[in-house]
Amino acid sequence: MLLDSSVTLSDVQDRLYRDDPAIVAEFYSEAVEARERILLGRLDHAAQPSGTPKALNVSRKGILKPGKTRIGLTVSEIAARPDLWVDQPPSDEDLRRLLIHAGWLATRPHGRNQPRTLATEKTIQGGYGHNVDPSSKHSIRLSGASRSFPFPVFYEDRLTEIVASVGWQSIVAACSLPGKQRDRLHWLLTNHGYLPNQTLADLSGAGEATVKRHRAKLAKEDTRGSCGLLMGDQRLFFVIGQPP
Repeated sequence: MLLDSSVTLSDVQDRLYRDDPAIVAEFYSEAVEARERILLGRLDHAAQPSGTPKALNVSRKGILKPGKTRIGLTVSEIAARPDLWVDQPPSDEDLRRLLIHAGWLATRPHGRNQPRTLATEKTIQGGYGHNVDPSSKHSIRLSGASRSFPFPVFYEDRLTEIVASVGWQSIVAACSLPGKQRDRLHWLLTNHGYLPNQTLADLSGAGEATVKRHRAKLAKEDTRGSCGLLMGDQRLFFVIGQPP
């Protein structure tokens, strides 16, 4: 319906009267852009000499639209692959945060205050993966937000590089060495504080409440350190600058 050039925005909003008109208007705008891209693609294909590869098309929102769809694996599918992880595999959320920390993913706004974790330019331009846009097959009303919004995938032949870059095996190995629980937790919070509290608790052997307490303590110490440095600079200014 949305790709039909004869359908106006008011027609769509009337038919989807139970949905938020603003959301419907946003999807209508995206459908119009998609229709224009399809028409332009047909014109380009007609004018393109045979044998010339089609260039990749990146939309204004950074969603990669390959000329031919390349199959990739989602974050959940990668986390569930036992052949990629030697011992303890990360959870879906662990892997998502590891990929963000390594620069493969980034959280971006999408739609009306809907942040989505998507592949970065580093991932797309490097040929490691792309963002899938399922809006042409699914709608929020019929399929739900989880199946209608863009999501990242990574290519099978680049998984070894990606998994090695996030350093999960090194983190697990370091936490397996003999030592005090408190020292392990401090090391984890200092170097890998982006991981969820429950994961830090499992790796360190401490309780989740202990992790939260130590995290809050470190955050408070960082704040005090910043204030102390600022006060020190001010005192130095008063001594050297000798203001009136």
